[in-house]
Amino acid sequence: MSSADRQAIARGAGLTLPGTLLGNLLLLGLDFYLNHRLSTADYGAWGSVRRLLTLLGLVGMLGMENALLKRIASGDPAAPVLRTALGAALGFSGFLALALSLGAQPLGAWLGSDSYASVLLICAFTLPLSALRLLSVTLSQAHKAVGDRVLVMFLLWPLAQFLMLFLWPEAGIQGAAIAYAAAMAMGAGVAVGLSSRVQPGAWSGIFQRGPSLSLSELLLFSWPLWLQAVLSGAYGYLDQLLLAGLRSPEAAGIYGPVATLAPLFGLGLASLNSIFAPIIAEKYAKQERAALANLYRTVTRWALLLSLPPLLVAGLLPEAVIGLWPNGRVEAAPALQILCLSWLLCTAVGSVNYLLIMSGNSRATLYNSLPAMLLNLGLSVALAPTLGPTGAAIANGVAMATANGLGLAQVWGLLRLHPFHFGLLKPVIAALPAGASVVAVGRLGLPSLPTVLLAGVGGGLTLLTVLPILGLDDDDRELLQKLLRRFRR
Repeated sequence: MSSADRQAIARGAGLTLPGTLLGNLLLLGLDFYLNHRLSTADYGAWGSVRRLLTLLGLVGMLGMENALLKRIASGDPAAPVLRTALGAALGFSGFLALALSLGAQPLGAWLGSDSYASVLLICAFTLPLSALRLLSVTLSQAHKAVGDRVLVMFLLWPLAQFLMLFLWPEAGIQGAAIAYAAAMAMGAGVAVGLSSRVQPGAWSGIFQRGPSLSLSELLLFSWPLWLQAVLSGAYGYLDQLLLAGLRSPEAAGIYGPVATLAPLFGLGLASLNSIFAPIIAEKYAKQERAALANLYRTVTRWALLLSLPPLLVAGLLPEAVIGLWPNGRVEAAPALQILCLSWLLCTAVGSVNYLLIMSGNSRATLYNSLPAMLLNLGLSVALAPTLGPTGAAIANGVAMATANGLGLAQVWGLLRLHPFHFGLLKPVIAALPAGASVVAVGRLGLPSLPTVLLAGVGGGLTLLTVLPILGLDDDDRELLQKLLRRFRR
């Protein structure tokens, strides 16, 4: 891997790692607050509605964010691509918003109460705002300005909701919906402003006459990505919604902390993907296969290393982690452990879908997402009514592991790339003493908060101590040095 590649990854990771971590901590704090303010049933219903909105947001995008990223990262002018992508995404998201508002009453009744219809009505018309926000941060990301994405998606998003809930503390589930809508509106406005600074002519250019890409041209690339995103969203976000409908909103509330924690387990991979994606497109376009293979191995190794501390703490001390929520229930502990194992397997195979998408094999992603979605739906219907949160976790975990396992096979079959080498074993070996330190803290019998904090710090420090003893590769050493220099500034 060249020094320029290391510098690009270090620059991006120097922004995305702390930003993603802080953003997820803020979202956890927001979830703690809602768990405290709402009943278990309302907390479960709000979590289900929020995940439905996330899924519909993916549907409404038509894959335009991936098309925008690919075309601009490959050197196309921004304005013609943005004009077509924006029109398609806003139009389809607006249609979905209208459909959701019309279906709010029956859907709210299926979730357990007609009162949830008002929440769906409040949030329905955030779907076009969500599309505008995502396209704006994608425009910045395509020019490697990943800080804009971090600011909008991870920092302003939970902070704005916190502010609204603080000003209206007794509003209940309707207040949560209003805070969500206000935060989405603010995020869309800020994202447009930031992206216009990165690419000044893009936004003004969409209102001027000039050459434009046809929608069919963008859809030819984006539709497999869009369908893949919808399918993966179905098995990634429907777990809590299905649990609410098949079992009860209260069961969805018990599962809520597990659903909230899941993104933290993918912290390492998600934070590195934002900078890895455009580099994949660049390296593949230049036919630099050896550099791409090396980059894939390095990013996967770092993603696994960054994800291990939360996975070890949550997997080995699930009761303590669930106990952080004011109304957390120990019934959710097995579900948490199941998802920890699934996320460990998924992180270990690396950015398989990004590699397929950015190398022009986007249709291949459909063939790993479709069986995963079918597995999730089938297992949810079979297990959620009787096993509750544990059944939902089994369905979700099996689906994720299936999709990523098939994706790994596709990356090897189509690109002859894989992430496995001796360096990937080093985080795994270091995890053994780190896990022992986590278990030792758990046996001290402390309350949940100090247990989780001490276990996290102890496990992380053990990892950092053991890894240098095992030996750092040249890429690891230079990346670490560049990251430390950035954090010291």
